[in-house]
Amino acid sequence: MSGDNGSVANQDPAVTTAEEVATDNTNVLNLIPGISIADIAKSGLAVLREGLLQPSIGLEHAARLTQENIRILFGKSELAPDPKDRRCVHSAFAEQPIYRRVPQGWLALQNSLQGRSDDISTKGQDRSGYLLISQ
Repeated sequence: MSGDNGSVANQDPAVTTAEEVATDNTNVLNLIPGISIADIAKSGLAVLREGLLQPSIGLEHAARLTQENIRILFGKSELAPDPKDRRCVHSAFAEQPIYRRVPQGWLALQNSLQGRSDDISTKGQDRSGYLLISQ
């Protein structure tokens, strides 16, 4: 026993437990390696700024996204993940309606954000902040 708390200390420094490794290598504040919180905040502010400056573009894409989500809800959507997308290869995504709707909803959101980004860039705006969100 070591210390006053009654825990057993690891006598061999070369041997580490999974708990020790997990506590030494946490990425609590940065869940996505390679993308900083500042990048995410910058992208969010860019989306907010453009939404305030050009609300018609945002409303148009929100309406399209809502229409597509309604089609997805009723099973009428034509959206389908790329056959090479390994996230959706399980048979449940083809056989179960609820699981088929999950990637369709994600694709609808991704297409909406990409379309909004393209519309903003055609108006002479920088779209680099949107690329982080739409990918």
